[in-house]
Amino acid sequence: MMIKILLSLIVAANCAAAVKEKKPVLPKTKQAVVEGVCSFDVPAAWTVEESAYGRQTGVSGVKISAPDSTPENPAIIYADYYPSGNKVSVSSAAYLSRLTQPGTLRPVGRKTGKPQDARLGELSATSVQIDSVELYPPESISPKRMPVVEKVVVAGAEKGFFVFSCYAGKKRYLKTSPYFEAVLKTFRQLKPSK
Repeated sequence: MMIKILLSLIVAANCAAAVKEKKPVLPKTKQAVVEGVCSFDVPAAWTVEESAYGRQTGVSGVKISAPDSTPENPAIIYADYYPSGNKVSVSSAAYLSRLTQPGTLRPVGRKTGKPQDARLGELSATSVQIDSVELYPPESISPKRMPVVEKVVVAGAEKGFFVFSCYAGKKRYLKTSPYFEAVLKTFRQLKPSK
């Protein structure tokens, strides 16, 4: 009898552990393209918008937002391509250096993690996680403090570099990051059209 009880407890514990380890099921996807340079899969229900600053900076990109993303509770993925000759940064190394330097303005609550090896599809990359506090609404006399997490992945390419980032409210980041990881895994460089 005691053996049956012990076996039952072991089986129940294993079942409970299996339920806890259940990975989130990612939704149906659609393809997003950054100006003929790369493509990747994004959740079908998410909104894909071209970046508005491409003409001024020479950087092309897209902003991918969750259906319920708001300024107060963001869940956004950015995908940008910096071709050589862009007006923002000369290289992926310069971009990462600027991103990880403390700077003269030290925003309260900003913590930049150590650069880590990462992958962007087939490309070797570097990732950095930044924890910070945003003020919302920013123009308010007494804005609400909103903790956010941003993971930035930078990868060099033959004629420029890519910057992909996931930006989400701290409480929401763990739910958003699997979508970002799926974007990184499905990244494909496109062959230039002749």
